[in-house]
Amino acid sequence: MSDFTPQKLSTGEWMMTRRDARFNVSMLIGGVKSLTDWEVVPVVDRLEALKTSKFSPDEPVWWELADGTLMAAIRDNGGSQRLFRSVSTDHGRTWSKPDITNYPNSTSKLFTLKTSRGFRVLVSNANPTIGRREMHLAISEDGKQFTRMARLDIPSPRATTFQYPHVIEHDGSLFIAFSNKKNVTEVLKVPLDEVGKLRD
Repeated sequence: MSDFTPQKLSTGEWMMTRRDARFNVSMLIGGVKSLTDWEVVPVVDRLEALKTSKFSPDEPVWWELADGTLMAAIRDNGGSQRLFRSVSTDHGRTWSKPDITNYPNSTSKLFTLKTSRGFRVLVSNANPTIGRREMHLAISEDGKQFTRMARLDIPSPRATTFQYPHVIEHDGSLFIAFSNKKNVTEVLKVPLDEVGKLRD
């Protein structure tokens, strides 16, 4: 299955993440000649990863840097409470062995978007001590490291959970859609001017 829509590479091809029933992670590249023209590129074999690092991959996201390097951030269901990162320098045809990062994650889905201001945002549940009861936004200047983070102030009359974020930019603001308690979809509007204050 895929958790995200295809994105266009600088090569003109399309690429999307995929995980199978055994939670092996791969990329699908193609979609140019026809809707059925896709190449499967392995990224992580779950059983092999569990043998060496107890890494259990799930719900990867990817993005492309200005020089064509591809970055992938991968959720870990193996208990590390951290994101893993893999890199491709050949337009997604091969990927580095995923390395654990120091970026916290509450075993939950994440979403990333490059803004019109030039910095990239990452929205996720970044406080493992309380799980999905908080959602956070982080920014990266270079697309490699996220160095500033803030908790999103989501109004709620009672304790709940926030998950499955998606972000679009429109008219100077980020619109962050997410699930509240897995049964209601809500949208939070965050002005880019406010997000930009994290850069100071």
